[in-house]
This record gives sequence, structure tokens and C-alpha cells, in this order.
Amino acid sequence: EAPLFAAGFSLGANILVKLLGEQGDACLLSAASAHSNPFDLFGSLACMHRGLGYFYDKVLAMGLVRHFEPLQPALYPDASHSPSIDANRSSKLAPWSDVQTAATVYDFDEMATRRMFGYTSVEHYYHDGSSARYLHNVGIPLLCILAEDDSMVDGAGLDKTVFQQNKNLVLALTQRGGHVAWHQDWDQREAQWSEGAALEFFAAVLSTARHSP
Repeated sequence: EAPLFAAGFSLGANILVKLLGEQGDACLLSAASAHSNPFDLFGSLACMHRGLGYFYDKVLAMGLVRHFEPLQPALYPDASHSPSIDANRSSKLAPWSDVQTAATVYDFDEMATRRMFGYTSVEHYYHDGSSARYLHNVGIPLLCILAEDDSMVDGAGLDKTVFQQNKNLVLALTQRGGHVAWHQDWDQREAQWSEGAALEFFAAVLSTARHSP
């Protein structure tokens, strides 16, 4: 019977918000917070094609390849590193020799992610995975914290009318904060401002619920 809360960061925030929208009023969480949520994966892709986005795109792609590599024995059981998935399926993986050369997140998603999960294209995968279109159906209190100077999130392109239409949504749009970088001092090991804000939000939701008739 204990109240449950959830906090998501970056792509984790996108996954969390999508889940909340899918579950609607049936969600068992008391409240949630989403920090630096991309909301629209197409918008984030555009952000990675300008400014610091190019750097983040390269680094993220390298990380994806590095984490994908240990899965080779399961996905590529033979020495030739040919995919083990039925060649007639649209989800067939690209050869490992191609996957490991992915220079951008889009490249990796094209050669691996969308194929593993049966999407017909990266665009199909991004459309299905974007949480923005699920916001209207969120049925629990949700705090969304976003910075205007986030180089990976298209905050300007976010449709903010849904936050006025759904009483469960709260948007905290800060002038600065980058991408999950609301640091309060030089010691980055300390809790960020956004984390404290989320805890205050959860406490307020809990207090309101306790005093409700």
C-alpha cells in the first residue's frame, strides 16, 4: 500500500512518459517526474544536427556500439558475424562489421535497433517511441523539467497546450540547465536542482492525497 513514485532522465524520461500515457488512469504510481525528456525523437534528431549536437551524436553512437558488442554471441552465433534472425524478416540485423561503424545514433538505429524490434524504418520507430503524443492521456501527477538551452531537446517545438489541457501535467521550463545538467555547484556529485524539485513535487502530491477527504 506504500505510494510509488518514478523519475526518468533523458531517454529514460521518454520511456517513462510513454508508459504513463499508455496506462492512463490505470497507472499504479502516485506521481512521476521527467527530466530532459526528448518528447519528440524527430526533434531531438534535428537538434543533433546542429551545434553541440554533432558531438553528442558521435559520443552516443560510440556508446551504443560499445554496449551492443557483448551481445554478439547471442545475435551473431557463427564466426562470420552474420545475423541469426530469419533473412526473410524485415527485422534482420545488419552484419556486425556494419553495425560497429555506426557514426551516428540514426545509423545505429537503422542497422540494429529498429530491426531488432521489427520496425519497418527508423522513422516508424521514432514515431512509435515519441512520448509527446501520449501526454494527453497521462492520468497521474507528472512534473516535466526542461531547460531552454538543452542542446538535445527541441523545447521550442514542444506543443505546450497539452500542459494546459491535462490537469495532471506540470511543466517547469528553466532558462538554463542543459541536458540533465541543473548543477548547483562545481561538485557534480551533489544532487542537481531538478532532483530536489522532483522530491518537493512528490511530497506535495503525497501531502495533498493525505488531506483529501
